[in-house]
This record gives sequence, structure tokens and C-alpha cells, in this order.
Amino acid sequence: MQMKKFMIITLVLVMTITAASCKAKAVSGVETVSETPKPTQTEAQKLPEDKVVEDTMKLAYEGKMDHLQIGVNDRLKEVVEALGEPMELAHFEGASYISYANVSFMLDKIVDDTSDEAKVTGMIVSEGYELYGVKVGMKPEEIKNILGAGEQEYKDGEGEEEMWKLEYNCGDYKLTFFFNDNNSPSTSAYLSKL
Repeated sequence: MQMKKFMIITLVLVMTITAASCKAKAVSGVETVSETPKPTQTEAQKLPEDKVVEDTMKLAYEGKMDHLQIGVNDRLKEVVEALGEPMELAHFEGASYISYANVSFMLDKIVDDTSDEAKVTGMIVSEGYELYGVKVGMKPEEIKNILGAGEQEYKDGEGEEEMWKLEYNCGDYKLTFFFNDNNSPSTSAYLSKL
């Protein structure tokens, strides 16, 4: 279980670093399966289901998740004040992260203790966590039935590192669901700053 958690955190951190360095470029080796552009509509023209999805994901647009008082851009010490001392403080690729039972917080730098002023750059939740009307553990189609098609759905990586991603753009943030393949239950969800 710890190895699986470490692998998920490792993959998320690698993706975050890759995304930051390739922000304006297309990532090579990524096969886009479906990309559904959303039509531009005025508030009066919005379809009722669009409004429901927007309301459901309102917290994502604020950089937050259900059941958490803190979010992306909050400080490490605020996370610790709200949730207590983490189970783990570790480092990866030039940054640190802290972990609790079913949520981890990625930080913007290496820290040695939890009283640091580091900023949260992303939050990852594991199987069973409920957010925005869905539950980590649902299959891609089940999530899309609730949150809509998303902006991108694609296979990423090769061999043992291969995974399926379903991404939603939420203003200044991106919500990514991870799966082993295009029909398996989600293994985690990651909300990060664009």
C-alpha cells in the first residue's frame, strides 16, 4: 500500500514538474483520445446541466476540495493547524510533500519541518475520497456522467508507468483523475495550480 501511494505521489510530482516546464508546448508521447471543446455561452444561454456541473465544481475553481478547509496556495503551517501533524514529510524532485491518511499536499520547495511558510501547489486524494459529487474509485464514464466530458482524456507513459488521465480545467487550476486504463476505477485525483 505504501509503495502504491509512493508511486502515485511520484507520478503526480513528475507530471507537475513536466507540466510546469512545458506549459506552452504539447507534451510528446501523449495520445489525445477525446477533447471536447466547450461552446462559449452567455449566462442566459447556459444549459441547465452546464450550470449544475459548474456549481458542483465550484470549489475546484477556488483551488479547494470537499471536506478540507485548506487548499492550493495556502501555507504549510495553515495545513498543519487545520489537520494536525502529517503522517509523513518527504522530498521529491526539489520539493517536499506531506501526507495524511487519504490526502497529500505538494509544496513549492524543500522543507525540513512543518512550521515552514512553504505554499501548497497541489493536493492528491486516494481511493474512496469524495469530491465534487464523485468518488475516487469510479470509472471514467461514471465520472464523466457527473462532471461532464472534461477537456482531455488520454493515455500517458509506457509499460509499467502507463496510466490513463481525465483532466478538467477549472480556471487557474487543473483537476486530474488517474486510472490504470480507460475502463478501470480511478486510483487518485489531483488538484493543482496551472
